[in-house]
Amino acid sequence: MSYGYSHPQYVARAPAMPSDAYRGRRSAPLSVHVIAILQYVGGFAALLAAALVGYAAVTVSQAAPSEYDVISPEGAARLFGLIAVIVAVVGLVAILLGRKVQRGRQWARVLVLILSVLSLAGVVVSIAAEQTVSLSGFGLVYPLLCLFLLNTRAARSWFRWHTW
Repeated sequence: MSYGYSHPQYVARAPAMPSDAYRGRRSAPLSVHVIAILQYVGGFAALLAAALVGYAAVTVSQAAPSEYDVISPEGAARLFGLIAVIVAVVGLVAILLGRKVQRGRQWARVLVLILSVLSLAGVVVSIAAEQTVSLSGFGLVYPLLCLFLLNTRAARSWFRWHTW
């Protein structure tokens, strides 16, 4: 004789496991992928620019000095070399940020949002100083795109719980 209830409603169960939809996703939503790809493209473009500036440093260092030079060829080569290193570091940071955003790191999202706000403020100040919208108006597109795409419901969910 059993005093236990055999009806499924009364059977003690282990806590329900989250379904596959809530356990976590392996891939970010499309909005996050778009931002990551833009970060990758910008980072690789910066690395390419650093390589070109480095090449310019080499060619300037091989130039013969002239009496009309404001700066010596060695000084110009050092300056170009320094610029190449700075641009390469910025490119590597952009690629790293793109990867961390794609992997769902909240600190990377916050950093990209802060940089987007600062970039947006710089473009607005530039437009206000010119008092006309010229090519600097195109500088509004990327920061606004970042602010929009990283604040969608799917993106916020991805960065908090890796679901969407």
